[in-house]
This record gives sequence, structure tokens and C-alpha cells, in this order.
Amino acid sequence: MTREDPAAHTRMRHVPPLSFVMDKIDNDYRRRALLLYDAVFERSGNQASEALDIIAAEFASLCRCIERIGELTRHGRLHHGPHETPRDRIQRAIEFAMDGLKGTDGENFGRRETIHSFDKSDGETIYAALLVVGFHLRQLTEKAAVFDPDIYADLMAHSVVQRHPVNEEVLKPIA
Repeated sequence: MTREDPAAHTRMRHVPPLSFVMDKIDNDYRRRALLLYDAVFERSGNQASEALDIIAAEFASLCRCIERIGELTRHGRLHHGPHETPRDRIQRAIEFAMDGLKGTDGENFGRRETIHSFDKSDGETIYAALLVVGFHLRQLTEKAAVFDPDIYADLMAHSVVQRHPVNEEVLKPIA
């Protein structure tokens, strides 16, 4: 039986590059999770309602999904302090996932496993965990909109970046 070289395998089209996954977690998902946390816990007036307890449980579930990405890359678990706030837990979970992703080989990330192992590749499982995190963020957005209806505008504020802003020169007619 011959050994297959994983580096010779083709890239899977359905798994994005490792740089995309890292950027999505570190920039997009971190910003969205912290904006949602601020909308619910920092800006809401009633701090002792059942709805806040439900959303706190949703944030714990979100953090668990983010931690799952770190567990897939580091093969270990993240342990929490007894009096950790949800905001601190979000930050620690993202740092744990990012530390694990930084140690991942980006060249072999999106390649198929050897045919004899019958396993999914690491890239497939990590990308699936990333999609689950996105699903939880969408659910949290709907629940956070009850407390802060402007959360959709806050989330969309940085989605469009103007490379060439409108100024007086652009407004002049060409002809």
C-alpha cells in the first residue's frame, strides 16, 4: 500500500482559504458579536428580565460554537473563570479560536484527506463550525433587535467602504 501525499491533493472548492476564515472570525464576527452584546446588555434599560436571561444563554451557545473552532485546531478545551462576563467570554473564545487557526497549516487547509483515512479534512470541519457561528449570530441579531431596533443599522455601518469619496471634483460635470 502506498502512502498518499496530502500536498498533492487538489483544493476543495467549497472550503475557503484559511486567511478568509481567520479574517471572518477576527474582524467580522468579533465586531458583530460585540455590537450585539452592547445592544442587549449595555444599552438596554431593564437588566433583570427573562428575555435577557434567554439571550445570555444564546451568547453562551455562541461562545461555545466559537470555542469549537479552537478545539478543532488545538485539540484542547478552553476553561472559563467563575465570574466571567459574556463580553469577556466572547473575547476569550475568539482569541482561543484565532490562536488555534494561526497554528494551522494554510497550505494543506483546504486539501482533501487521503483516500484511505475516510475522514473529513480539517478544513471542512472548521468551515462547518464557522457556518454554525454565523447562524448563531443571525439568530442573536433578531433577538437583539427587540432591545435595540437600530442594531441592523449599526451592523451595516462598516459593510460598505468608499474607496473614492464624493468631493467637489467628482461632482463637476465631465463635458
